[in-house]
Amino acid sequence: MLRGEKKLLGLMVLLMQPQFFDRTLDNGVRVIAVVRPNLPYAVAGLWLKVGSAADEIGKEGTAHLLEHLVPLNRWDDTTAQIAIERLGGLLVPETGRYFMAFQVAAPVKVLPKALPLLMKALCQPPTEAAMVEGEKALMRLEALENYNDPFWVVKTMLEARLFDGTPHSHPPGGWLETIPLITADDVLHFHRNHFIAPNFALIAVLPDAALLPALMTALPTLPKGQPSEVGRRLCPAPTKAPAVSLRSDEAIWGMGWRVKVTADDAVAWDALALHLRAVIAPSVFGQVGATEEWSVIADPVRGELALSIAARLRPFTDAPERLLRQAVRKLAEQSLSDGETAMLRNRLRLHHRWETATPLDLARRLGWAWALHDDPSLPVRYEQILETLTAQRLQALAQRLHETPPVSLTVKAL
Repeated sequence: MLRGEKKLLGLMVLLMQPQFFDRTLDNGVRVIAVVRPNLPYAVAGLWLKVGSAADEIGKEGTAHLLEHLVPLNRWDDTTAQIAIERLGGLLVPETGRYFMAFQVAAPVKVLPKALPLLMKALCQPPTEAAMVEGEKALMRLEALENYNDPFWVVKTMLEARLFDGTPHSHPPGGWLETIPLITADDVLHFHRNHFIAPNFALIAVLPDAALLPALMTALPTLPKGQPSEVGRRLCPAPTKAPAVSLRSDEAIWGMGWRVKVTADDAVAWDALALHLRAVIAPSVFGQVGATEEWSVIADPVRGELALSIAARLRPFTDAPERLLRQAVRKLAEQSLSDGETAMLRNRLRLHHRWETATPLDLARRLGWAWALHDDPSLPVRYEQILETLTAQRLQALAQRLHETPPVSLTVKAL
């Protein structure tokens, strides 16, 4: 390649790199944005660094109910959600253990009109009795659908036991038994305590940085206040799994670990989870003739990670647990080869590009990194960090996993 061609290629790569913006306003609101030219659409959303972990004991599901209610706030003759859709946007709400998000995906010209509308909806949730009860009924239907999935039941019960004694010991949507107990006053209390400026971030993925000032105009109107600490949960995790529909000769088995995670090792844990999913689990379950299906899920909360593996076994056997423990120990004792590590880096690079390919996906990754690690630049720097990943780093994490006592659970037919 000629020198001039190399220079042109370098310039093209530089121009393709997204611009990253991160600043904090005087009232505490964080403004986070990535600029990528020629996007098919843009995204701007309001994220809250508080989620279901802030639910009161016995009222698990309050944050999720609030997520249901915000889009239903009145706007002229309709609701905020429909008003945004009439403008040409799509409102995408989401609640996790550590965040709430209300994102708007829309053509560029729509966002400056849609975001103030969303801001107004966030400032005062509707709490009419009929509306609250109607959304609780929908939440119960969502919960019932989850409860009918044996894999969801095992994963959720594993995580409840892994996070026993913490605010993360229940699913973001609440338990089926607690949803009916939530009242309008609970919703208002949650809103009053947590929907304050220092807990919010405007997170946007835009084709032009010049759009940011127009999107920021409504942010100073968010109520001021001091973020409240989310205390430790005193009640124990459920000891009995919900009833699931299984054949008489089959079972859903699961095993999970709870490990500490920082922003510095988040990418390395992603790599280890991918290695478990793509290499170790297929090898283990390939040896177990009873396996009908299996899953590996890495579910992060703030500062920690629940890593769970589940399988449908017919008939039930304890072989998967024994083989997985052996595989983790072997990985802790003998590091991957340079070739295996390079292949893992390439797989994770492609996986990351897939997960950040659309503006909405990238905005979600920015929001998760902000809420989890207070480092929203992580998705932008991800591939650079990945280049520094070594077999020794993975071996050290595998050693931590090997030294961490797992929790096991088996759900059989009644």
